[in-house]
Amino acid sequence: MPRRAINRTALEEELIGKLKTSGPQSRAELQRAIGVSQPTLSRMLKKQREKLLVVGQPISPRYALKAVHSWPIFEVDANGKVQELVELKAVEPHYFVIENQLFADLPYFLGDMRPSGFLGRLVPTLHPELALPRDILTWSAQTTLKYLSHAGFNSPGNLLVGEISMQRFLSMDKHLSATPRSKYSEIVNDVLGLGSPGSSAAGEQPKFLVTNEDGVHLIVKFSPPHNESVGERVSDILICEHIAMTSLRQSGIAAAKTRILRNVDRTFLEVERFDRIGLRGRRGVLSLGVLDAEFIGGSSSWSDAVEKLVHDKQVSQQCHQQVRILELFGNLIANSDMHLFNLSFLSEQGTRIIDISPVYDMCPMAYAPRSNQLFPHQFSPPIPRKSDQHIWTVALPLAIRFWREVASEQMISEQFKNIAKENIRLLERL
Repeated sequence: MPRRAINRTALEEELIGKLKTSGPQSRAELQRAIGVSQPTLSRMLKKQREKLLVVGQPISPRYALKAVHSWPIFEVDANGKVQELVELKAVEPHYFVIENQLFADLPYFLGDMRPSGFLGRLVPTLHPELALPRDILTWSAQTTLKYLSHAGFNSPGNLLVGEISMQRFLSMDKHLSATPRSKYSEIVNDVLGLGSPGSSAAGEQPKFLVTNEDGVHLIVKFSPPHNESVGERVSDILICEHIAMTSLRQSGIAAAKTRILRNVDRTFLEVERFDRIGLRGRRGVLSLGVLDAEFIGGSSSWSDAVEKLVHDKQVSQQCHQQVRILELFGNLIANSDMHLFNLSFLSEQGTRIIDISPVYDMCPMAYAPRSNQLFPHQFSPPIPRKSDQHIWTVALPLAIRFWREVASEQMISEQFKNIAKENIRLLERL
């Protein structure tokens, strides 16, 4: 110890090296790592203060090397106005700091902006100038920020990362033009040929993004050709999604606005983006998936995760009741794809939750093709419990109404109409 204390330059280099390889450290951690007394460490920290960033609470601060890079985070309001929200700082080796708060990975409120799903996989091809890794699942936080700060101006939600994306958003009007529905088949060919599909939007269903003649931003899902059994079934599922969204809205539950279009080859489902208001306005969105990963971890269902958010006073009890109704409705219409990223909340200022977002992606996914094949599915609705009577009285009639509309819809195939009729029989027993 005395020998090391004499060589203060070596100790200071060791201090810097420790912060560079291990990231933010407390005083106690630095003392143990370097092997110096508290007064010696205090003198070292004071001498190196120009290189250091202090994060965390004053009573238990942590020390890190100053940011190697930073990005302004902007928020777009409902009128399309932009204001800087916070500054995101990257500190070595892989941490981030926002307003004295430390994050071990990309801050959770940017998580839904990561490219994902069908469109996300096209991002590396669409932006060769960024030299992005082909597999988006392997992207680090730094790679994600590279994309978001250069080309993420039309990502989900209302946040923009970096000056370049902010400027591209401000000039976006020059590049947006209404897409006539007559062009949809042509766009499908472009998308399937790795053409330009728009911005990233989560989910595996093939889709593209357009703006219609009224300035409304749309996600357009599409089926394979109708002359294939898989194409016919995907068409049925898309039509079912439209019926489900319409049924929910008519019952007073907020759901995405949809419209079905069919041509000789395919079925298209237009879904209005609820994170967009007119041509330029935006709404903040936080998925239950990113909230669970940040604050809970390991939730088994929508209601399980939201109940914990209620306990933490992040959402209201009324919101939890609505989620329970939606979850039960999903179970009663054979929606097997109610993962945590298929439920979201409207937000503002990045992290403040306002309310549950309109419902989306609600359809009988248990009957969807898997690996490009059709498999039989034995529908087994949940059994009512007396304690849940208040949610069953809402969800069960709504689900029966849904299946009846499916069974009577002319665009639905005869095979799927028969499935709907059998499910009506099962639900009416309940």
